[in-house]
Amino acid sequence: MQLIRALAASLLLLAAGAAPAFAQDAGRLIALSERLQGEAQMRADMLEAGSAPAIDADDAFLADTARFSADMRALALHIDAHGGPADLPCIFRGMAEDADMRRTALEADPASAEDYRQLARTFSHAVIIAADVETEGPDTGFPPSCPSAG
Repeated sequence: MQLIRALAASLLLLAAGAAPAFAQDAGRLIALSERLQGEAQMRADMLEAGSAPAIDADDAFLADTARFSADMRALALHIDAHGGPADLPCIFRGMAEDADMRRTALEADPASAEDYRQLARTFSHAVIIAADVETEGPDTGFPPSCPSAG
């Protein structure tokens, strides 16, 4: 468990330094999110069918979930630093926090189909929203911000 937390911290530092690359290549984040969504869904289905996925300290899904969180935080930092819409960094940080919370819960109880389902949902939303970053807005290189509630 400590190894995964240390890996996540290292990835966050590495990703923060590479933030511009993530904004320019949101496609990598989308591909990671799609792959993790499928894996989370498959694990939830397995658990509901009565079989359990094998999880150990080196579980690739959990490590990739930590990478997803680091990438989302790096993308949020990049958007903040380059004057992007204020709502996107908040959304990305929220997704990162949710993924971290569920990953930590799965480290403690790897038989939680609900945590896998919620992760699949988070990854699904990341695919949709990261696609907005991939689509440039007219003047800023970022999509337009969500309209404010009046």
